[in-house]
Amino acid sequence: MGSTVRWVAGVLAGVLWSAPVGAVDPAETLYQLEIQVRVEQAQAPPQAREVLGPGARSLSAAISRRPVRRFRDGSIGYLIRFESALETLSAEAEAQQSKLQGRTFELRSFEDGEVLDIQHGRQIAGWGKGGDLMDLMLPLLSTAPPRIPKGQKVHRRVIWPFRIKQDMRWDNAVEAEWVAAEMSGRGRHRRSVLEYSGPWTLKGRDLHRERQLRYSGEGDLRGVAEFDSQGLLRHRVELERTVSITVKGVPLVAQQQVLKAELVRTRAGVPQVLAEDEVGVPLPRYLDVDRVNRVVQSVSVGLNDCAADGPAHTLPIQITVDGGGAVREVEGVSTDQCIHTALLGLRFPEHDGPDALIRFTVFRRDGTLLVSPIATLDQPAVGPLLIHPVGDWPTASLEAAAAAMGRPLSMTTDPQQ
Repeated sequence: MGSTVRWVAGVLAGVLWSAPVGAVDPAETLYQLEIQVRVEQAQAPPQAREVLGPGARSLSAAISRRPVRRFRDGSIGYLIRFESALETLSAEAEAQQSKLQGRTFELRSFEDGEVLDIQHGRQIAGWGKGGDLMDLMLPLLSTAPPRIPKGQKVHRRVIWPFRIKQDMRWDNAVEAEWVAAEMSGRGRHRRSVLEYSGPWTLKGRDLHRERQLRYSGEGDLRGVAEFDSQGLLRHRVELERTVSITVKGVPLVAQQQVLKAELVRTRAGVPQVLAEDEVGVPLPRYLDVDRVNRVVQSVSVGLNDCAADGPAHTLPIQITVDGGGAVREVEGVSTDQCIHTALLGLRFPEHDGPDALIRFTVFRRDGTLLVSPIATLDQPAVGPLLIHPVGDWPTASLEAAAAAMGRPLSMTTDPQQ
């Protein structure tokens, strides 16, 4: 656990190897990701049934995987970014830009590919964000293969945890038989193809006790992973599964799914050396309430130039901030141009999320303009997970279905979810 051995993904004479201490870490790598999903009609509450199939949908995305830090236990934090993303919501629909485009999350794993944790999962997972296929992306990115002597089969149970802090957690697992199907070349020309298959299971729960939602699933998974001297070159996964959600032990919804996915490396960069992160706090890729409050409080300086004469008054303010940190819209002060201008001049940190909705209050008291000490930051709720909607449904239909499944799509101001 405390090792600082560097991982180099590859195969040499049929055996995965670890580079010695002091070696460089993997470089930023670009991949093309393709996922197709076919679902049968779900068993679900009437309000949710029509949006849950039968049908098909797909995701096509260019993603980058960049090592950004090494933790004290020797694991590495990889920043995963959706450089571009298109999705089709049904077999008949045209492809459209996914809300995943531009989003990031951090994947923490050991050098053999074992996944330990995910940061910022709530920013991409769930309905309405395009990331409801998150639990299938993790096996593609982290193969975690065993050592395989040439010509032999090896059994290894692989677990891919999926977690959204203080919200939910489940574990994917496959009891797989692995075989080295092909080995050839040496040095820069070496190549290896590993095949694996076995029963797949899922177990997890919603961490909000009042919901009492539990997730489960069973199925069969097959995969083929191809490596060269630069690491993972191609990875294909097929998974047929039945997934279900219960509430207080009573079945709520179940869906049969067939998922096919492929990850292909399109570019491998120059390796680099990583600094060790002794603390391991989440990377500041998205706005949070603390960062928002620091900026909002700074507006007090700009308000000093605005007239504060007149009776006591309270102005509820709502501002919209884009990904570059600029204020795009101000609501609540249309009659006071000075305050409006001061608020437009605020500059927030750049972030990978969608436009942020921030609310606070400006008070006029005794000839002075004051700002409320705490702002609220609206963020989309995670919504339903694991169960896939099919089709381009109106927001109202998706909201009704999500509420019936115990995970509403309403906005939340809770910064910890």
